[in-house]
Amino acid sequence: MKKKLQRKFVLTVLGVMATLLTVLFLALNLGNAIRIRQVVKNRISLIEEQNGEVEDVSRTVKKAGITAEFAFEVRYFTVLYDVNDNLMEVNVNHIAQFDTEMAVDYAQEYAAPGMTNVVVAIDKSYYDIRRVVLSDGTDLVIFLDCTQELTGARYLAQISLGILIVALFIVWITSVLISGKVVEPIVEAVEKQKMFITNAGHELKTPLAVISANTEVLEMAQGENEWTKSTMNQVKRLSRLVNNLITMARMEEDGENLTITDVNVSDMARETADSFEAVMKQAGKQFTHAITEDLVVKTDASLVQELMNILLDNAAKYCDDGGTVQLSVMKEKRSVDIIVSNDYKDGKDVDCGKFFDRFYRADTSHNSKKSGFGIGLSMARQIVGVLKGRIRAEWNEGKIYFIISLDQEKNTFSIRRHAN
Repeated sequence: MKKKLQRKFVLTVLGVMATLLTVLFLALNLGNAIRIRQVVKNRISLIEEQNGEVEDVSRTVKKAGITAEFAFEVRYFTVLYDVNDNLMEVNVNHIAQFDTEMAVDYAQEYAAPGMTNVVVAIDKSYYDIRRVVLSDGTDLVIFLDCTQELTGARYLAQISLGILIVALFIVWITSVLISGKVVEPIVEAVEKQKMFITNAGHELKTPLAVISANTEVLEMAQGENEWTKSTMNQVKRLSRLVNNLITMARMEEDGENLTITDVNVSDMARETADSFEAVMKQAGKQFTHAITEDLVVKTDASLVQELMNILLDNAAKYCDDGGTVQLSVMKEKRSVDIIVSNDYKDGKDVDCGKFFDRFYRADTSHNSKKSGFGIGLSMARQIVGVLKGRIRAEWNEGKIYFIISLDQEKNTFSIRRHAN
């Protein structure tokens, strides 16, 4: 149990930190990308305003990426076409990488009429290309070098990603190192609780045995009456409660004591159904079963048997008067399904998930006619937990279903939603 709690603690801490750091990583890089986009936009707008030749920025409203050194620090070239798409002017004064002929060739290749914006890589440099229509109807093609900005964005992404990975690694190591001390109080509390339940259970068995023996003596001497019968019934109920609590306290949560064999679930279900025939008849319930032959699963036989007993016993107790209990075993794609259902007309507005809570009773008055204590289904969930599975109940059209799926490929259980 300690290792399981440690794993949960580490995964929780790691998940929270991963989420926070990922949000910071995305926010940082997205903000930087928006800033770069705005810088490029402002620079191209200034080039457009001054018809391709930026000479004076003193009267320009200062914006991101615009400084007094604009003409000396920004690399770009422009190509101007008339309204008939004839070449009018080429400006390569602000870039040394291209001559006039190269500028015209690239403009014809990447900036066809109607094109608005594109980013291309030319000789290991990146250019934001815009073709804009000036006020006089001419077309101005602008090639603005944005290599420095995009390279900086890539470096920022790489560095921040590296920091994210290192930070998560540090968080993982730290959480692993401290997880033992963090969960130690919880482990101690659970162990003390189990020890208390086990010890108290054994202590209770002695007076219950004495009460039972004394009652039997009274029955032998005076005959059975309503008082001795009531006492014996209560002794049996308390004995079952004590035994169930001890079983739950002792149950291993890590599955290390499982005995995995090839289990014929069909034969086991049929045997269990036969053993419950008298129980159902005595409870006044109809009992049917539909069991597919020779369904074999590699699992723990005793736990499967216990799950069937718990669910059938629960169905017998809580089925509507004169209702029907059904046990079904069928083959699905990759699993064998065990389905226990019973009539339960009052289950429409009941939260079926609460049935698996320890000591939960749908009848809050704890009517003694229902002899259970509300821990049977909790035990079923705990058994499924040992087998690393899930458990679920569903109410549909006056019936409640408990569905167990046994994976035929792995030693795991899962209890899923059953489509009626």
